[in-house]
Amino acid sequence: MQNQIWKSLAISQIGPRHIRENSPNQDAVIAKKFVWGDVISVADGVGSRSLSQIGSVQACIATMKLAQYLSKHELSTQQQILYLFHAYWLSLLGDNRIEECSTTCLFAIRLNHKIYIAMLGDGLIAILKKDKAIHFIEQQDLDGFANMTFSLGEKFNREHWKFLVVDEDEVDMICLCTDGISEDIQLTQRENFFRDLYGIYQGQIIRKIKSDIRRWLKNWGVKNHHDDKSIAILMRL
Repeated sequence: MQNQIWKSLAISQIGPRHIRENSPNQDAVIAKKFVWGDVISVADGVGSRSLSQIGSVQACIATMKLAQYLSKHELSTQQQILYLFHAYWLSLLGDNRIEECSTTCLFAIRLNHKIYIAMLGDGLIAILKKDKAIHFIEQQDLDGFANMTFSLGEKFNREHWKFLVVDEDEVDMICLCTDGISEDIQLTQRENFFRDLYGIYQGQIIRKIKSDIRRWLKNWGVKNHHDDKSIAILMRL
């Protein structure tokens, strides 16, 4: 019964620039419910890399493989968890050139009454607590340089990741967004945006939520936006 009080979903909408250029969506998302919990992930392929859409898809699949492993085995450190994720990602790339598959990755895994939350690269993670406080996780500019971000590559670097574990009883919602969404939300409106998201969709069925979110992603209200836009939500009913 505990699993039934949570729902998870993910939506990705290709951006206007990629539609005009007849290019693929470089974002990828996944949301999967298991008997033991939930997995959500978003990834944003690095635009300058030719196979980034492959990298982003495989990052989301690697998250699911990691979660399935953790449901059966215990890893004692954050280092081990993130290293295993990276190993899964590399194995899924097959013969593709690794550096051409660079991508960011954000994920949340709900398992054993805990939620494991990780972030590599840009985008935004919003954690809505039971007391309605909101905690944001994001990457700051690298050494003050804008438009630079960490991403998956051949070498694993723990220092590039942000990672935390929270008790699921303390949380109402985890929301993962690629920068196509997060960069367009004014800082002064962030908390309202995510509180409203939970307030509006908490009692709705997943199919209705996905349809509505896809509608407003297609009709994004920010002028001159061009990025792909992806969001994944883990929400308490």
